[in-house]
Amino acid sequence: MDLPSGLSARLGPVGALREAFDLVFPNIYELATLALVKSQYAFAGRRGQFDYILAVEQSDDIREGWVRTFAAMDAMADLAAQRRIRFGFVIVPFHDQLRSVPDPSRYDAELPQRLIREHCEERGLRCLDLLPPLKSAGDTEALYYLKDGHWTVAGHRAAAREIARWLVLEGMLR
Repeated sequence: MDLPSGLSARLGPVGALREAFDLVFPNIYELATLALVKSQYAFAGRRGQFDYILAVEQSDDIREGWVRTFAAMDAMADLAAQRRIRFGFVIVPFHDQLRSVPDPSRYDAELPQRLIREHCEERGLRCLDLLPPLKSAGDTEALYYLKDGHWTVAGHRAAAREIARWLVLEGMLR
């Protein structure tokens, strides 16, 4: 698929990649946001509605969701490779993943990260999992706002430090 004339020059390589994704996957950002929102609410006081995402026993529809997620990830990585754009995935944990799960026999707070990491490793894709460094960042309660699950200044700072380190180690910066 060719991008509109002059798009790469106007947007730079990262902007051009995003524009290309928008052309190929017009709903990808909405789907990613939906997945994130479902994950964020898995333990956020709405048990029974979204906790299935972290359930050890996953339903057929959740397994199908992972198949589609991995297909979208592969398509993004393929497009980046075709355009010779350095690319990687950053897995962002939601707040409750930094806490202990209520019933470890039924829920696995690291399940999404583990599945994504394994997928990336199998395909040789770059991947940074922010769960371990954020868990070890000290006062994990200070990293997220209590009401909406977004990062605080301290959370952004901790994540940025890890992402910057990873970008350098992976040679993704020129």
